Amino acid sequence: MKILILSLGLLMASTYVTGQRKSKVDPKDAQIDSLMKNNKTLILQLDSVSKELVKYVGVYDAIKEKIL
Repeated sequence: MKILILSLGLLMASTYVTGQRKSKVDPKDAQIDSLMKNNKTLILQLDSVSKELVKYVGVYDAIKEKIL
């Protein structure tokens, strides 16, 4: 009887452990994650470039008004 209970407990524990095993990451998901990361970096770069553009457009407009 003890052996039966012990074997059933061992069987339940082993199925629980194998159920917790991580599945392999799908390559498409990994590629999507890297593309999202790159997209965020490019958005930050675009924002900084846009801020600089505003400065230069302001200087250009000021010079254009004074010269013309």
